[in-house]
Formats: sequence, structure tokens, C-alpha cells
Amino acid sequence: MNANTNMMQYLKAEYYQRHSDICEQAFMLRSSPEVVEKPGDNSLARLKILYTQAKDLSDSEAQISSLLINQLDTLLPSGQGQPRRRIGKGKHLLLWILINIVDVSAAIFVNLI
Repeated sequence: MNANTNMMQYLKAEYYQRHSDICEQAFMLRSSPEVVEKPGDNSLARLKILYTQAKDLSDSEAQISSLLINQLDTLLPSGQGQPRRRIGKGKHLLLWILINIVDVSAAIFVNLI
């Protein structure tokens, strides 16, 4: 389980790096769209590669997350499930939104370009 947890941390770090690269590339393309029209420019191809890498990392993270959930389920005694926590209000809700919006923000950039 420790190896899977370490792999999960590694995948998250890589995903956030790709996300940062996507944001940087998208900002550059929005600020100077004429760059794309120049012959030999590979900005759009690079952006597509970054999105593909981010998607692959996200898929891998989901697989390892499922594996970790299964491992934790085997460690829990049967019938001892945790009750689902309610999402709080105010600062806690904002924090929850900010944490979860990172996972879908790459999809937002597709619509911006």
C-alpha cells in the first residue's frame, strides 16, 4: 500500500506540472495568436501533447486510487464503514471547491482556446 501511495503522490506532482505547462502555453497562445500562423510553429501540437499527458496521468491516478480503496476496504472490518461527511459551509466549502476545481481546470482551457 505504501508503494501505491508514493506512486499516487508522484502522479499528482506530475499532473500539476503538466497543468502548469498547459496554463502557460494557453496563456501564451491567447496573448499572441499570430504565433500559431507562422510556418514551423508547433505550439498547438505541444499543447495537444500536454493535454494527452495530463489525461494519461489522470487515468493512472484513478486506477491507483481504485486500487488503494480496495486495499483499504480489505483492512476495514466488515460493517464498519465511515459515514459520508457533509460538505461544510463558508471557508470549508470554498476550500473543497478550490481543491476539486484543479482536477477539471484542464477541461476549461479546451474551451478557452
